[in-house]
Order: sequence, then structure tokens, then C-alpha cells
Amino acid sequence: LLSVDTWMVPFVLMTVLFFMLRFAGQGALTMASRNVIMIWFDKNRGKVNSFSSVALSFGFSSSPLWVNSLIEGYGWESTWQFLAIGLLLFSIFIYTFYKISPEKHGLLPDGAKSLSTEDEKQKVVTKQFTLTEAKKERAFWMYGLTLAFNSFFITGLTFHVVSIFTHEGFAKEDAISIFLPGSVVAVTVSTIFNFLSDYLPLKLYLYLMLLGGFLASLGFLLLSTAAGVPMLIAGFGILGGFFAVLNAVAWPRFFGRAHLGSITGKIMSFLILASALAPSIFSLCLSTFGSYEMVGYLGLAFLLFLVIGSLKANNPQ
Repeated sequence: LLSVDTWMVPFVLMTVLFFMLRFAGQGALTMASRNVIMIWFDKNRGKVNSFSSVALSFGFSSSPLWVNSLIEGYGWESTWQFLAIGLLLFSIFIYTFYKISPEKHGLLPDGAKSLSTEDEKQKVVTKQFTLTEAKKERAFWMYGLTLAFNSFFITGLTFHVVSIFTHEGFAKEDAISIFLPGSVVAVTVSTIFNFLSDYLPLKLYLYLMLLGGFLASLGFLLLSTAAGVPMLIAGFGILGGFFAVLNAVAWPRFFGRAHLGSITGKIMSFLILASALAPSIFSLCLSTFGSYEMVGYLGLAFLLFLVIGSLKANNPQ
């Protein structure tokens, strides 16, 4: 009986560990690291995020490249150990330098020592939305679902990139090589548009991100043509770049800083669910239809829904 049930041990262990990886790594760590920066800034939020987003965009877009290099050079077990050691070392910096908010330390956002008379006159009181109130706003859902689409598409593409490209006659090296130019596009987009986000409406950013989604989906469908790979690279680069901007800047601007944790926590649940479902849906499309084309068509349909639904997704403030 013991020998029959031994598969349960690795199954349960992998399930628990994968949950912890998703919850603590992709969920709590990603959300906390972003919020702890954004909560310290108000007028200069976009400019500051332009610096942190360089690392975020470049890290997400280039990770398949260097993780693949580590696996091929040292094996997957050693790669996990290297990543764990890196996180352990960096946690020392987190414990030392991360602080909850400026008000907790007698300070003001943006490093100001006090509000000038001019600032006091011009200051508009921001409504501090609770999560319940935020969920009643269309902007919450449209921006959240757009970010979730990015998580779904990028995760599915990363998991299946070699299989996707080999089905279209490309070599493994060609598949992996798309991430470097994609990361360059993502870093460029996030740097420029983070800086401009203090002056431009975020609805423009939302539609530019959706445009990136259309490019990526069309490139995915036309991968065997000459235009397919450039469209795919440009599309997922634009998606990654605007993801870094909107996921950091939109929520405090739309809903205030008081309940930022609960609001971004709910959004993060969308992203984690989307990225968790992506590999299975990509695999299901391949096994059912014999190709990944259905993913591209589903992506285009969902993006069309977002375009229409976002017409009235205005800033609640």
C-alpha cells in the first residue's frame, strides 16, 4: 500500500512549494516592493518609478535568457539554489532600508519638509477609496484585466516559447533570442512613459498597452511569416513596459494611498491567477487543436472586449 501511495509525497510537496513560490514570490514580494516605493511619492511618482521599472522590465523580459544559461551551465537544481542565495542576501537590504510610509516617520511624500502656502492652496484632497469602493469603479476592472492579460500572455509564452517556435520551424536558439530585444523595448518604453506619466492621462497608456497586446497576438499568429517575429517582440516589449508603469502608478493615483495594500493585493490575485492558468491553457490548445493558434485568437477576442470596456474607464478622482 505504501508503494502505491508514494506518488502523493512529491505531489503534495510540489503543490505546497509551488503555492509558496506563487504567493510569497510573485504575489507578496512583487506587491510589497512596488507599494513601499510608491507610497513615499506623490507628485514625482512617475519619475521615481521610471528608475525602478528599468530593473522590473529588464528583469521580466530577460529572465528566460539568463535562467536558461544557468540551467544549461549548472543544472536546474543548482540554479534554484543560486536564486535562493540571492534572495537571502537581498533580504538583508530589505530589512534594513524598507520603511512603511513617510507619515510613520514624521515626513511628507516626495521628501518635502513642509507644504508651502502655494501647495496648500493648490492641493486637491484625494478621495481614499477602500477596496469595496474601488471594485465599483470600471477603471479598477479594465486596468486590472489588462495587466492580467499581460501576465497570462508573457507567462504562457515564456513556458512554451521553445515548443511554439519549433512548431513553426525555428530552432531553440531562435526562440530564446527574442527575449533580449524584447527587454530593450520594455525598458525603453517604461523609462520614457514613467517619466511622462506625471503629465499625461493614464487612459492613453492603457490603450497603448492594449495596442501592444494586439501586436503580440498578431505576431503570435503570424509567426511563420517575415513580420511575425518583429511584431511579437515589439508587442510583448510594449506590454512589459506599460505593465511596469500602470501597475505602479495607476492605483495610488486612482484610489489614494490609504488602502493601497488591499487594492493592489486584489489586483495581484488577478495577475497570479492569469499566470497560473496560462501554461495549462497553452498546453490544452496544443493538445486539442494541434497548434497554439487558438491562443492568439482568444487573445485578440479578449483584447477587443478590453478596448470596448475601457472607453469609460476614467480616473475615479
